Amino acid sequence: MIFLSVFQHLTFFLVVWQAQAQITSRGFKFTGRVRGRGGCSAEDVAVILKELEIAKEAAEAAARHLTNYPYYDAFQSPNHPYFQGKNLTQAARTMYRRIARIADGFHVDDKFRIECRSEVCVMSDDDTIAATVESAMRVVLPPSLWLKRPDDAVIAFCEPFFKTKGLGSGADIVSTELRLQQFREELDKAKKNPDVRPDSVNMRNVGNMRSQIVLHELAHTAYASKPIAEALNPTAWVKDL
Repeated sequence: MIFLSVFQHLTFFLVVWQAQAQITSRGFKFTGRVRGRGGCSAEDVAVILKELEIAKEAAEAAARHLTNYPYYDAFQSPNHPYFQGKNLTQAARTMYRRIARIADGFHVDDKFRIECRSEVCVMSDDDTIAATVESAMRVVLPPSLWLKRPDDAVIAFCEPFFKTKGLGSGADIVSTELRLQQFREELDKAKKNPDVRPDSVNMRNVGNMRSQIVLHELAHTAYASKPIAEALNPTAWVKDL
């Protein structure tokens, strides 16, 4: 869906993230019988919790500042005739607020399970970074029509999520902290280059970070995506804009 392309530009929201809070015990379900096959090691859990915290901060910033940057208009074309009367802006803000809620481990509703290198990854190709699986019942039917409560959504983080190739080029998935450090280095280079604007950065050099993957996967959950789905009619998923 075209709306999800905005995730590629959340780097600018992440740059303002200054949270240094210590990671505490959270309410996420890390599941799996065997370490390395669904089960997450202590190191895996620490990596995921840190990126979840950053993703929460980024989603909150996106909800507050959605229209303060040019990307929303450039990539989503909210003034396109197709979107007239659909209040896409409000739906987007609600989506980001919902992402922030479920990225908060103290949120008790709309839970999801976290797996590491599980069968969900095996069913995908070797380059899959993460994948979300959710019962179709949650996606299609309101809770009042459930015969029984469906299982929680599963977000599986695969091997490429945890491994950084080489020095972490723009094409690699790296920690958000490393990517923000590289972002600042790119800005410093730009200031010393008379041929480019001092605030100009090639986003290909500083894209792709773990918190971006977390945001993308959380947006796939029925709870987070519901505001967008309700704002658009079903043909919006395939309509050529």
